[in-house]
Amino acid sequence: MNPIQNALASMISSGSAQSVAAAQAGRAPAVEARPKPSSPGQERVTISDAARRLQAGVAADDPNRAERLGQLRALVAAGQYPADPKAIAQGLLRDSREVLAAVRPVA
Repeated sequence: MNPIQNALASMISSGSAQSVAAAQAGRAPAVEARPKPSSPGQERVTISDAARRLQAGVAADDPNRAERLGQLRALVAAGQYPADPKAIAQGLLRDSREVLAAVRPVA
């Protein structure tokens, strides 16, 4: 599984399945905001433990990631990135199936 799948599986197995479902449905923020401070410029945001683990896993996964992302950003900015919608859809479906298989209890 990739780091995103690991994080989702971890959140689901730790009892936060409702949070995961809400996040997947677009109803939950990626970060948890604290109450507004009384003075401007004092805003704070807290990142969940699951998000920290996900971030660390992605960073540790590929030492050449930053270079590759730079190349991709340049291609997108120049309008030269060849996106294949069918391949993207197939990848999303494959990843979704893997996540579901990893978190479903065996009957």
